[in-house]
Amino acid sequence: FFLFCAQTITMSTTQQQNLDISVEGFLYYAGIVLVTLYLISFVIEFILKRVGSSLEYIDISLISRRIAALSIHFVVFLLFSQSLYILFLNNRFFNDNLPSPSSYEHWSHHKPPKSFESETQKLYFYLTKTDIAYSGYKQAKLLLQIAFTINGAFNGIDMISMYLYNKGFSAENSSLLIFHHWIIIWIESCIFNLDLLSFHPDWLWVFSICGICLIIGCMSDLILSPSTIKCFINEKSLFYKKLLWIHLLFNVILLRAVGISMIAFDFIVTLWQIDWKYGASFQISLIFMWLQWNNLGKAIWHKIQTW
Repeated sequence: FFLFCAQTITMSTTQQQNLDISVEGFLYYAGIVLVTLYLISFVIEFILKRVGSSLEYIDISLISRRIAALSIHFVVFLLFSQSLYILFLNNRFFNDNLPSPSSYEHWSHHKPPKSFESETQKLYFYLTKTDIAYSGYKQAKLLLQIAFTINGAFNGIDMISMYLYNKGFSAENSSLLIFHHWIIIWIESCIFNLDLLSFHPDWLWVFSICGICLIIGCMSDLILSPSTIKCFINEKSLFYKKLLWIHLLFNVILLRAVGISMIAFDFIVTLWQIDWKYGASFQISLIFMWLQWNNLGKAIWHKIQTW
């Protein structure tokens, strides 16, 4: 699977391939993700049994599936990071040696103001506006297509496993996670169906940053889950309590609830101006994400309060 990811990244660099995002293409990549999940979980479970772990079978099974889920999340994180890195290198705001805009660049181009009223305004401008060269746009677009496809496939597989078999890769069964998976699949299907990756490089920049924030948050959720932590350290330890505080303040509130909302604001406003149906789709999605983050924050806060 990792060789497959390396090959797709090479394809993005040569700009000679396009990702097949038809139903058949998605099922093909979903099949690769499914086989990878079961292969990793089987290997980890086999290793834990062979080393004579003191964990019970139900804990070994959950840990092995959770490591498989983290592996897929990490691959998606690498793809988002590579996309952001390529966009950064091909952003004329940060690189004066890039070629002038070509006829292929059908989008509007931004120019930084001569001065900003505040450092916050300057930061927000560079977080939401770009001037990307065409070669960087093509590479980043392909990487994001791959990232969204792999992530969508994982969320669908995990959601079905939890709903039908009470044995998902992120958890045995969790209504909060099922809700999260459904939202992510909805957002990614909107991106593909509306062909938003072809509209403007600004949006690729925003998708890459938001994707990294979400993936870091999801990986932290899995690692710091009580069902994971209890296999390694005491749930009542002061160290774990401090980790939960950091997770709540940084990953839940700052990175996702505040960060993603602010970065995506300009994108959603633009969608409302293009077509109210587009804007409504993502506005509703963001509201659902807020509800999910609110429930997650309440669960972590309750865990801290009942120490």
